[in-house]
Amino acid sequence: MSLSKSDSIVKLLSKQENLILLPNELKRNIPLSTQEKILEHNKNLYKIKNEIYKPFYPKRKAYNISKKLAEEINIKTAFLIRNFKAIGTLTAILDGETYTFRCIEEDELLTLKVSMPKDKPLLLADILCKMMNDVRNNQFNENKYLQMLDEIN
Repeated sequence: MSLSKSDSIVKLLSKQENLILLPNELKRNIPLSTQEKILEHNKNLYKIKNEIYKPFYPKRKAYNISKKLAEEINIKTAFLIRNFKAIGTLTAILDGETYTFRCIEEDELLTLKVSMPKDKPLLLADILCKMMNDVRNNQFNENKYLQMLDEIN
């Protein structure tokens, strides 16, 4: 493949807004310089897409909590995940609220994703959301959340 033909292929592919993925059979027949240009295109595309979506990423804010509150949240979350029983007919839920609960128990990461939560998952989700809102509004009160977590049996 000539260099000019190779360059025209890269220019054509670079106009795409998608990653350029090449099967191994095709890679063997493309000059290294072209492969490097494709790699550069993919890196630049990642940077551009990252910048486009940056305003939509959640704002992060670190907040220190007591060991007691952290342990209580972890205990309630682990209990919820280990004892969750889905009730009703399994249907595809295309809207509404979905919560993902995660915690670490021993050396294991536990995860539970619940769409349209009810009962205990909803109570825990509400408490965690209230905690985040109170941190944002500088109204965080650990005792209030410890008491609320105690009410989840």
